[in-house]
Amino acid sequence: MKGRTIKLSIGTQHTYSDAKGLLDLVGLKENPHIAVKDISVGKQQLVEIAKTLSKKVKLLILDEPTASLNEDDSEHLLNLLLDLKKQGLTSILISHLVFRSASPRLRHQF
Repeated sequence: MKGRTIKLSIGTQHTYSDAKGLLDLVGLKENPHIAVKDISVGKQQLVEIAKTLSKKVKLLILDEPTASLNEDDSEHLLNLLLDLKKQGLTSILISHLVFRSASPRLRHQF
C-alpha cells in the first residue's frame, strides 16, 4: 500500500448526536459542544461516566465518587448508579462518605 493514502472520517454530526444521547442518559442537559473545564465538578464526573458507558462496559469502579460533590450532586450520582444497576450494570463504590449525604431511601438500596 506504499504511496496510497487512506482517508478516514468520523461524521461530527453523528458524534455529537451520540454524545448528546449519553449525556441525556446520565442526566446532563449540557450542550455537547461545551468544554468540560467549563462545567461543575459534579457534572464533570457525569461526563466521565458517560464516556465510560460509551464503551459498553458491564462494570463501573468509582473511587470516592461523592467526595467533591455537594449533596444534590451526590444524590443525583447515587440515583444514576441505581438506574444503571436496574439496566444490568454493576458498580463498585470505594468511599467512606458515600452514604453520608444519601437519603435513607438510597441507603437501603445499596
